[in-house]
Amino acid sequence: MRGSSPRMTAKWIKSTGIRCSITIMNSLGHKLMELNAWLVLAAAVFGLTTIIAVPRHVIREPLSSKYLDVVKVATDRNLVRATIAQVVAGLAFVATFIQSANNFSRDYTQRVEQGAAEQFSKAVSQIRENPDAIWSTIGGFHILATIAKSIPSYNEPVYRYFGQFILEVGRTQCEAGNKYRSRDYRPAAALGTAMRLLGERRPGNDEAWRKINIAGACMVRGDFFQSGGLSNLYMAAANLSRADVRQSDISDADWGRLRATAEDAEGWNEMSGWTLVSNEERFNLITNFESSHFKRVIFEGAQLKGANFKDATFTSMSFIGADLSKTDLRGAKFKDVDLRWTNMTDANIAGAEFDSSTKVDIDELMTTCVRTEQDKTEKQIDQMKPTISAALERQVQEKGGYRLCK
Repeated sequence: MRGSSPRMTAKWIKSTGIRCSITIMNSLGHKLMELNAWLVLAAAVFGLTTIIAVPRHVIREPLSSKYLDVVKVATDRNLVRATIAQVVAGLAFVATFIQSANNFSRDYTQRVEQGAAEQFSKAVSQIRENPDAIWSTIGGFHILATIAKSIPSYNEPVYRYFGQFILEVGRTQCEAGNKYRSRDYRPAAALGTAMRLLGERRPGNDEAWRKINIAGACMVRGDFFQSGGLSNLYMAAANLSRADVRQSDISDADWGRLRATAEDAEGWNEMSGWTLVSNEERFNLITNFESSHFKRVIFEGAQLKGANFKDATFTSMSFIGADLSKTDLRGAKFKDVDLRWTNMTDANIAGAEFDSSTKVDIDELMTTCVRTEQDKTEKQIDQMKPTISAALERQVQEKGGYRLCK
């Protein structure tokens, strides 16, 4: 469905996803009923055979033909049959109870699925038929997100629909005379809701073999605070400028050529390095990834100038060709990260940790600087140094040591 509009995607969802789900569910139900019928018949035959044959095997024929001996054998066999019959009856009761419980569970599941299908259809129709009714659209989005979380089979169509909505509506807003650069810019309510719900999705329900494609999406000032839904997304060349992505967990995503640079914000050129590091004004101009955790995320060629990665963790990643100039990397932890050919000019690496498997060139490291909100003089540089390998540390000292961020 690449390149299709939300309306086309909605029609596709309604005409295929719902019908296929119900058809498959009904087909499975009929097959289970046939299987259960055969199992009941087999159990009945087995029980009858047991009642007849077991007593004859357990209690042998009398050794004599005396009347009392014959009667005793017959009586003992009847007692055994009665006992077996009671056991079979008990098992039949248990089997009947289990079967009833399974039937109830299946019927309940079918009713839930049917109800979800109806809600899904109504929500999609409502969004399609009333695109200008903002609150109806937002309400429809929340209904779709709730269905996707409660019934995993709806996860794929719902969030691909959100992705198409974000692509179409977001691009329109971002291309409207570059208004998104304004300090006062905020995404429209429906767009903001779609982005937030996408961020709240459960990536574990995604199809393992492909990512949701929102390449080139405009997600400026998106709210992804404490979310995990940006995982497993193909977001190449997306615009995430001034978005709030703090305290989030992101893995297995392709963010190559991502645009999250402070240069897109009005007023950034008025900034003077780290002189406003403690000023809230700075955080109105940058993309905020503070305390987020990244794992197997591709940042190759990403424009991240000025972004806040304070206390973030990076594991098994690549920043090759990325612009990390003037980023806040204080306390960040790098584990098996490729930082070669990366622009790190004036990136603040005070207290950052680079493990031995992280690839970083000495020339790139010498363009960085250190500074904290408490330590702001060159005499305190030793208290702010990052943790790097001993060999790399010697090279830094040979080249004059770290410098203070201005």
